Amino acid sequence: MKFAILMLCLTIVHSSFLSNDIAKMKYYRSLIDHLHRENYAKGVLIISNVDYNCFDEMTFWHETSRKMSNRGIATDIVNFKVLKQNLPFYTNQIRHILFVIIIQNMDEVNLFAEINFNSNWSESPWVILFSGNNNQDVCEFCREPHRNVFNLKFNSDIVVVCCNSTDINEWWSATGDYTQVRKLAQCIDEERGIEWFPKKSLYERRTSLEGRPLRIGIVKRSTDIWIDQGDFNGYLGKVLKALSQLMNFTISTVISEHSYGTWDPELSEWTGALGRLQRNEVDMVVSSFIMTADRFRVADFTIPTVYENSRLYFKKPGVTTVQWNAYFKAFSTDVWLVIIALILIVPLLLTIIQSTERLCFFPLVFEHYLSVWGIYCQQGLPELPEKTPLRIVYTSAFLSALIITMAYSASLTSFLAVSLSPLPFKTMDEFAKLGTYELIAIIDSADYVWLKEYRGKQVEKLVKKLIKPRELHPQSIPEGFLQICKEKVAFHTTYEYREGYNIPYIPCEIAFVKTRKVQASGVLMPHRSEFTAYVNHCIQRLKYSGLLDRWKKEFIRRTNKLPEIYHPSVPLDGVTPVLGILTAGVLIAIIVLSIERIVHRSRLRHKQINILHAKPLQRIS
Repeated sequence: MKFAILMLCLTIVHSSFLSNDIAKMKYYRSLIDHLHRENYAKGVLIISNVDYNCFDEMTFWHETSRKMSNRGIATDIVNFKVLKQNLPFYTNQIRHILFVIIIQNMDEVNLFAEINFNSNWSESPWVILFSGNNNQDVCEFCREPHRNVFNLKFNSDIVVVCCNSTDINEWWSATGDYTQVRKLAQCIDEERGIEWFPKKSLYERRTSLEGRPLRIGIVKRSTDIWIDQGDFNGYLGKVLKALSQLMNFTISTVISEHSYGTWDPELSEWTGALGRLQRNEVDMVVSSFIMTADRFRVADFTIPTVYENSRLYFKKPGVTTVQWNAYFKAFSTDVWLVIIALILIVPLLLTIIQSTERLCFFPLVFEHYLSVWGIYCQQGLPELPEKTPLRIVYTSAFLSALIITMAYSASLTSFLAVSLSPLPFKTMDEFAKLGTYELIAIIDSADYVWLKEYRGKQVEKLVKKLIKPRELHPQSIPEGFLQICKEKVAFHTTYEYREGYNIPYIPCEIAFVKTRKVQASGVLMPHRSEFTAYVNHCIQRLKYSGLLDRWKKEFIRRTNKLPEIYHPSVPLDGVTPVLGILTAGVLIAIIVLSIERIVHRSRLRHKQINILHAKPLQRIS
C-alpha cells in the first residue's frame, strides 16, 4: 500500500514537471516565431550543447526545427564547437539569420564569450535562452550580467530569457564596459501568451552613448567643416555638434588629414582620412565624401546630404574671343541671299533701262554696280538721273537699303547685348577632343580618381593625357577656382559654385558643364560600425526638423559687397573682326580705284588716238 502511494506521488510530481517543461517549450517556440517574423529573418540557427541525457529537451528542439522547416523556414541545430568553426560562414555569407543560443551552465557562458570575443555578428538578431537546469550560477549571471562578457555592441539586437523568469529583456552595451538591460515583454500565461510593451524602434529605446569618447577625423581646407579658435564651424561642424548632443558622446581627439584618401597599390592600403578609418584610428570622419564602390569596401556611408552633378569648371570665354561669324548672325541665310540678289539684279536692271542710249555695256554695268553698292553702304548719288524709270529704281533701292540697315542695326545690337559667349565644349568628350585645356581636381578626392580612371567611348586616352601632374593639382576648392583664373585649366569638382556665395572672391568669370550625377555623405564610419545606424537615425531627425536646410543656408550666405572684378584692357586680337572688315574695305577700295584709273587712262589714250587720227582727215578735207 505504501509503495502504491509512493508511486502515485512520484507520478504526480513527474507529471507536474513534465507539464511545466511543455509549457516552457511552448513559450520558447512562441518567442522564436514572433522574433523571426518581427526581424524578417531568413532562417533560424539553434545553438545548443544539449546531450542525449536531456532527451525531452533534445526532442523538443528537433521537433521545433522540423516544424519551422515544414513552414519554409531554413532551420538547423549545431553545437558550440561547430559554431566556432563555421562562424565566418554564418556571419558573412548568410546574412540576417536568427541565432537561438541555449545556455545551461557557466562553462557554456565562458565558451560563448570566447567565440564572440573577436567576432562581429551584431547585425543579426539573437535569442539567448538561459535554461539553467539545476544551475543557480548561470541564472544569477543572467539576472545581473557583470561587465561585458559577450562583447556586446550598441547595435546588438539581443533578446534574453532567464531560467524560469517570465520577463523578456534586451541586452546591449553603449560604452563597451558593461551590459545594459531593459525589459521588453512578459509572458502572462499559456492562454494570453506574451505581452509586449509599447513598441518602439531600436534607436527610440537606446538614445545615449553614455558620454562615450569618440575620435573624430576631418579633412583640412574643407569648405563644409573647419576648426576656428577650438570650435567646429561650417555646415558639417553644426551637424557634428548636434550629433554629439543627440547621441551623448564626447569628442576625445580630432585628427586632421590633408586629403580624402585614395587606394595606394604599392602599400596596399588607403591614404588620407579613409586610411584612418581603415586602420580604426578614428571612429568618425566628418567631411563631404562622394559615394563610390571602392570606398564602400572600407567605410560605411551615412545618409547622403548632397545630390548633384559633378561639374567641369573653366574660365568663361570673354569678349576677347574672336567670332568671325558674329556680324552675319543678325540675319538668317535666306535674308542674306535676298540682299545679295538685290545688289546683283538692281545694277543689271538699271543697265538694261539705260543701255538704249549707250553702247558700252560693261562700263555701264560696273558704274551702276558701284552706285548700288554705295546706296546699300549708306552713300548718296552725285545726282539723280533725269529718266523717270531710273529714278523709280534708285528710289526703291534707297528705301530697301534704309529698311535693311535699320533692321540689321537693331538685330545686331540686340544680338550682341543678350547673347552669351559660346562655350568651347558642352560634354566631356568634346572637351577631350578640343585638347586646349588641362585637367585638375582636388588631390586624392573622388573626382581626382574618377579622372584617372575615366572611361569614355573614344576619348579615354585623350582625357588621361590632359591631366596635370599630381603635384600641380589643388588641395582645396578655393585653390582650384583661383587656378582656373590664372591658367588655362578645367577644374573637375562636385562643389556647386554660386556667385557671391561661399568663396568671397574669384577674380574672373567662370562657366561649367555637367559631367555625372553623384551622391555625397557628410559623415563616414568604419566598415560595419556599431554606430552607423544610430547616426543615420539622428541625421534623419535633423533633416525632418528642417535644421539641415537651415544650416546650409546659414553657411551659404551672400556677402554684401564683392570686390569689383578686374577687367583687363582689350588686346589687339579682341578687335580683329572690326580691323579685318576695315582692312578688307580699304583693299577693295584700292582695287576699285586702281581699276577706275586703268579704265580712265585707257579711255584717255583711245580719245587721244582718235583725235590724232581725226586731224589729218580734217586737213585733207
